[in-house]
Amino acid sequence: MKTYYIPVILFLVLVLVFCCRKKDKAPKTKEQLFMGLWVEESRMKDTILVTKEQTQSGAMMILYPNGKPAIPFGYSFFSNGDSIRLSSMASADPKDRNVPYKISFEGENKFTIKKFYSSLPDGDPLTFYKGR
Repeated sequence: MKTYYIPVILFLVLVLVFCCRKKDKAPKTKEQLFMGLWVEESRMKDTILVTKEQTQSGAMMILYPNGKPAIPFGYSFFSNGDSIRLSSMASADPKDRNVPYKISFEGENKFTIKKFYSSLPDGDPLTFYKGR
């Protein structure tokens, strides 16, 4: 009879271990907060997809303007994390490379940034919310 209790006890221990383990820690850096899918708050619902991995040319961000082709951007954060450099990869104009923008995060699910592309809605600053 006792041999039947051992698998049950092991099963219960495993269930408790997996139920009680800590959730993943909250992101610590601005780069980690920035990764994911973001939706602009206005009616236009422009979206941004920020890639998780760095490519050979740096980190990638893709803007999906409402009803228009996707526009790729390279990005990098300043060391203090309160500004970001954006480089439009759809433009050959050097003026569109490494343009600094102020960015501010309000928690993990919201950030504001100045209008950085002409097809985005008028507004200063624009607010993006984390997509679900």
